[in-house]
Amino acid sequence: MNFACNLAINSLSFGQTSIAILREFYKRGLAPSIFVIGNQADMGAQKVDNEFGMWLQSCINKALKIHNRNIPIFKLWHLNQSIDSYSKKQALFTFHEVDQLTDYEVNAINNQEVTFVASNYTKEVFESYGAKNVKYCPLGFDDFNFRKLNKPYLGKDVISWSIQGKLEARKKTLKVINLWAKRFGNNKRHQLNCLIFNPFMRPEDQQNLINQALGGQRVWNIIFHPFQQTNELVNDFINGQQIDLSGLSGLEGFNLPLFQSLCLGKWAVVLNAHVHKDYCTAENSILIEPTAMEPAHDGIFFHKGAQFNQGNWFSIDDDAIVAGMEKAVEKAHSPNPAGEALKEKFTYKNTVDIILNSLNEI
Repeated sequence: MNFACNLAINSLSFGQTSIAILREFYKRGLAPSIFVIGNQADMGAQKVDNEFGMWLQSCINKALKIHNRNIPIFKLWHLNQSIDSYSKKQALFTFHEVDQLTDYEVNAINNQEVTFVASNYTKEVFESYGAKNVKYCPLGFDDFNFRKLNKPYLGKDVISWSIQGKLEARKKTLKVINLWAKRFGNNKRHQLNCLIFNPFMRPEDQQNLINQALGGQRVWNIIFHPFQQTNELVNDFINGQQIDLSGLSGLEGFNLPLFQSLCLGKWAVVLNAHVHKDYCTAENSILIEPTAMEPAHDGIFFHKGAQFNQGNWFSIDDDAIVAGMEKAVEKAHSPNPAGEALKEKFTYKNTVDIILNSLNEI
């Protein structure tokens, strides 16, 4: 099959997803030309076997030598930079976090041969604004980088909680930390581990926001971990937790931290909305219903009146969040087989089947 790729290859979520898809291409004996977004591939977070590394480099090296613009290209990137293309026929995989589309976004989608989204909610939003050729294409469990580790962590007397993902307004990160601190702060039977570094914010600004969320008080059982440089470290981090709070985000395109935690058998407190409805159930999660919608403004990724990222995300009642946390305590020391079963249903093999079938039709 003759096609090309335009992908970020780095340690961030877009890069991690791109690499997982590339591994599946490699398994199938495919060798697309690869144009790297940002012009530099960074595999520092990955364990790379020599054969895959050589395959990847050869695909990058040949791109400018042999590529023809009549060959279809698969691109995984932000919607606001999706019209730029190395091909006349582009299939775009993108993520979207609000309930509306601007005219600019609709035009960007309609300039693709097909647009893949990992959320049925996003697909419904796109189609409600007249976007064409939108396909639901869920991501899969990354079994190359993530697996269960059978080793001791804090012990049975302590419940270990986690919240992961960039520190962002839409993820309700600071609200969740504040509510957890009020309910479980300075309690020796609980520990909250935060992996919330945002590379697009200055560290001092992040620290100021955290201090404000905690009211300037020191809560000794809340630990803020630095950015984890490798997937192996992140896997160890997830294995050490019992309850994940990353699912209280107001809107997500897929929410990899939550998904990976569930697949590793962890319990999660989850907002029952948007993409979470695609894989979170009452059997594998503690579900909380949203209360309303609120404007999506954070001054970083979502600016009022901009050409992209306009709309709303879901809000949650504080008391409902705390009640969900208390229910999670009851499950903390029990297994979550329904969560682990997700990795059998959601695989990158299925993801790539959808992508290749669509590329064949272009």
